[in-house]
Amino acid sequence: MSFGACGGGEKQDADEPRGDFTVAVTRASFPAAQTLAERSRMTITVKNTGNEQVPNLVVTLRNGRPGATSSGSGAGGSGQDAFGYRTSQPGVADPTRPTWVVDAGPDQVQREGPGGGVTASNNTWALGPLDAGKTKTFTWEVTPVRPGTYGIDWRVGAGLDGKAIAKLSSGRIPEGSFTVAISDKPGQATVGPDGEVIRGGD
Repeated sequence: MSFGACGGGEKQDADEPRGDFTVAVTRASFPAAQTLAERSRMTITVKNTGNEQVPNLVVTLRNGRPGATSSGSGAGGSGQDAFGYRTSQPGVADPTRPTWVVDAGPDQVQREGPGGGVTASNNTWALGPLDAGKTKTFTWEVTPVRPGTYGIDWRVGAGLDGKAIAKLSSGRIPEGSFTVAISDKPGQATVGPDGEVIRGGD
């Protein structure tokens, strides 16, 4: 199963304008401590702080940030799932294995943008144009299935063709990293006043 965005056919953003577009990342969150089989949410919220419309708001994910301690996480890249890793076990037909199962990505969480978030670029999601002063949020609902410590890098873009560049007001590229420790121990749970089950980290 592939966890990256997919697509094909005519090249997306073929008429992408060239230039820099100023944005601010107002939120980037992913729980640093997670437990096997308990759903977590990754959220990246971007605001257009410039005067021009961002042609196509894009986020690209890459796994295996330097410093992640788990074996086999590997560096992300073409053909590598952002939420998975490549096994070194010989003789397997498909070496890709999940670290997280993606229950819902931006294409399912919010139906907006070209193709509902799906792009032809591996591990890249797009939510379409972003007007000046407006905000959009990328959300992934995922369930960890492999214990260990992992890293995921993220980067915000203004298009898919490489001509439109998203930048912060400082001139830097908007990017960052999450480091996540996935435990194989059951998460703590309590019962709330209305009888609902409250799990630690929710």
